Amino acid sequence: MPSGKEYEYDDWHKPQNKFLSYLINGSKNKLSKNKNTYFVIMNASKNKKEWQLPTVEEFSNWVKLIDSSRVNQNFKKTYNFEQKIIVESCSFLVFKTI
Repeated sequence: MPSGKEYEYDDWHKPQNKFLSYLINGSKNKLSKNKNTYFVIMNASKNKKEWQLPTVEEFSNWVKLIDSSRVNQNFKKTYNFEQKIIVESCSFLVFKTI
């Protein structure tokens, strides 16, 4: 959810919930040399949404890798943990820990 809370059973059955985010925690993967953690946000609604970036132990910030709503992207901009961002309508974003 945009607030960072996990969906509960009823949330999955609300047709107005057209957004989703998930975390891929690479720091827990013992088989991979890539220890980065990725955070993916998908907003399929027609409205912008405010989203709160999660906190991940062992890292300090996020950097945006993909933003489908932007033609010219600033890949060097960093975002703080728990920082609130605006996610444009019908967009897909990917962040990586640094």
